[in-house]
Amino acid sequence: MPTTAVILIVVMFVVMDSIIVWALVSSAVSQIRSITDKYPAMPVREPYVRREFSSLRMGLSKFDNSVHITIDRDYLHVDPAAILRWMRVPAMSVPRSVFRIPDGAPRGFLVKGMEVQIGTARVWIPAWCIDELRK
Repeated sequence: MPTTAVILIVVMFVVMDSIIVWALVSSAVSQIRSITDKYPAMPVREPYVRREFSSLRMGLSKFDNSVHITIDRDYLHVDPAAILRWMRVPAMSVPRSVFRIPDGAPRGFLVKGMEVQIGTARVWIPAWCIDELRK
């Protein structure tokens, strides 16, 4: 096979993979932006509880170990880690009053958590957040 044919095949695969990755990332970012547009970042107040590299899930998008979550008496603050900031995901502060938390205990095999309602969006958050929000 000629060298130019090999180069064209490699370039074609790289371009197609880039388009697919861009589409998947855009879909995930648009889901989380539906919440970040409504609830911009607010300052964190004392006292607060913070966990670095936590996880969130929205629909088919999983943001595992890519957000820093802080809970104070008024808000649940979500600060994206570097990879999400690179994808232009802004920080958000969701008021505690907006959460609709179902009754029951958080479930999970490896990581315990629960799906909650934030307005019209359904978001999975870790069990420690559920415990803090119920206080």
